[in-house]
Formats: sequence, C-alpha cells, structure tokens
Amino acid sequence: MMTDEQVRKLADEGVEIGAHTVRHPVLTRVTPERARFELVESRRRLQAITGRSVTTFAYPNGRPVSDYDASHVALVRGVGVRTRVSTAPGAASPPCDLFQIPRTSPWGGVSLRTALRLAMSFRERDYPCVTTEGRG
Repeated sequence: MMTDEQVRKLADEGVEIGAHTVRHPVLTRVTPERARFELVESRRRLQAITGRSVTTFAYPNGRPVSDYDASHVALVRGVGVRTRVSTAPGAASPPCDLFQIPRTSPWGGVSLRTALRLAMSFRERDYPCVTTEGRG
C-alpha cells in the first residue's frame, strides 16, 4: 500500500513504524514456522527501510483467540518487539498486557455511532486476552 520511500519519510518525520507481517495471514491458520517468518521478516524489512529498530507489532485481523493465540503472544515476546496491539475493543489502562493492547476502531468518520464506540471503549476495562502472562 505504501512505497519504501513513503515509509522511510514517515519514519524520518517521527511516525513510529510497526510490523504487521509480510502477507497478513491469520496467525492461527498458519504453521508456527510460517507465523515466525511473517513476524521476523516483516520486522527485518521495515528496519532495513527505515534504518530504525521496529519494536511494535499489530496482530493481523487482531481478534484474540480466533486470529492469534497464546503461542503467538509468546512468539512476539521472543523476537525483540516491546508492544503489540490487538483489535479487542477497549482502552489501555493498568494492568494492560503490553503484548495485547486493545484499541478502538476509527472507522466510520465523525458520527454519533463513532462517538458512542469511542465512549464505550473507555468504559471497557476487562478486554479479552489469550493469556494473562506478562500483565502489568
């Protein structure tokens, strides 16, 4: 979706660039070896493009349990990534698991529905996770 030059320019302007895999597979549907390759290779490519360390990761599709599981949380822990985001709804707050940070979708533009979704995410504190290891 973006050229290497566009990614490099964003990084040079202070935007944090995070890994997301090479081909966007649902991690629970690929072998552990493929999942590891997807993560490590996407991170390696982005580091080569930006000249910076890539320390964040977004799980493809990002739904806990159905799109990634505890084995994927453990995998990303072991390859130098510090934080990961899921698509579990909610607002991050202590004791947020830094390996499964929830987030709110910005889709929908400015509308009452979007405002309600945002408000509900801040109310949500018991977001779903696939593991409680590493919380805090």
